[in-house]
Amino acid sequence: LFAGISGNPANSMYASTFSGCSGLTGSIPENLFAGISGAPANYMFSGTFSGCSGLTGSIPENLFGNLSGAPADLMFNTTFSGCSGLTGEIPAGLFSGITGNYAAQIYRGTFSNCRGLTGAIPDGLFGDLYGEPGNYMFNITFNGCSGLTGPIPQNLFGNLSGAPNGGMFRETFQGCSGLTGEIPEDLFGNISGDAQGYMFVRTFSGCSKLTGDSPKINGQYLYEIWPDATNAQVGSMYSGATGLTDYADIPSPWK
Repeated sequence: LFAGISGNPANSMYASTFSGCSGLTGSIPENLFAGISGAPANYMFSGTFSGCSGLTGSIPENLFGNLSGAPADLMFNTTFSGCSGLTGEIPAGLFSGITGNYAAQIYRGTFSNCRGLTGAIPDGLFGDLYGEPGNYMFNITFNGCSGLTGPIPQNLFGNLSGAPNGGMFRETFQGCSGLTGEIPEDLFGNISGDAQGYMFVRTFSGCSKLTGDSPKINGQYLYEIWPDATNAQVGSMYSGATGLTDYADIPSPWK
């Protein structure tokens, strides 16, 4: 379909291409976007398959060609959102070429409500990311992915450092009822500074099978780092995550 397109990506080039095409059936072809190479562009795969509930099969590992470079704003925003018929595991190398500083909404809603996806979330799925958080960068990324299992990988979000940003982990794992094991202690890297709006709202809401302590940064629980955080900043972060060993000690509004 796109065999004649090669070279560096352009802004919004595949944004919303098949969005809402609920009648599309079958699997996503391998190498569909294989001709592209180079650094990501803004909005390039934003909403590409959003709402394509009839698609089945696994996501091809080589789907996005040879993308290589720094993240761009909204590059994978809601790419597969609502693709409830997709099955199998998320390919470990799907975003392997991405390296650099976080950008705004880079993985916002990428797999939101993909209930048919199974298996564990691959370690390092989002590439080699580092630096200060981006605005809404992992908002609703796996929201509603009830078929995902296993523990959350230690290095899933890269090497975060610096001040928090608004909505950065809002509802990231909400409704992921199949996730198990302990939350990695330094999952959120080394962020520090004033709490921001919606930064951890409902992040683990409904994750009833998670165990061990709630996450820490440099040995401190998040609710110790931000003791005055408000409902608009961290509301219901651990709602329903009753398997956490410190659940009884988690203060309101965190749960």
